[in-house]
Amino acid sequence: MVQTGDTVKDDRIVSDPASHDLYPRSPQVPDDAERLIELEIQLTHQQRITEQLSQVLTEQARQMDSLQRRLHGLENRLKQLRDRSREERDLLDEKPPHY
Repeated sequence: MVQTGDTVKDDRIVSDPASHDLYPRSPQVPDDAERLIELEIQLTHQQRITEQLSQVLTEQARQMDSLQRRLHGLENRLKQLRDRSREERDLLDEKPPHY
């Protein structure tokens, strides 16, 4: 809800209860209190975004570790299957003793 002393910037209402009617100001030039509040709002948004990005990065690192473990397991399984296939092929290539 817009109150007396509130200003609208970039479609957002910027309210400074401490400066309502205490400091007369020009509508074109924000005073120091308004600028400080705006900077604090921007800092809060930046901190929130940084935290969200950190959480995403942590989750992606966990997923990558899991995928790497699965990949190594599959590589080992494939090597075992190749080795077994070679052994079976060697047995099939052997001539039976009665030849």
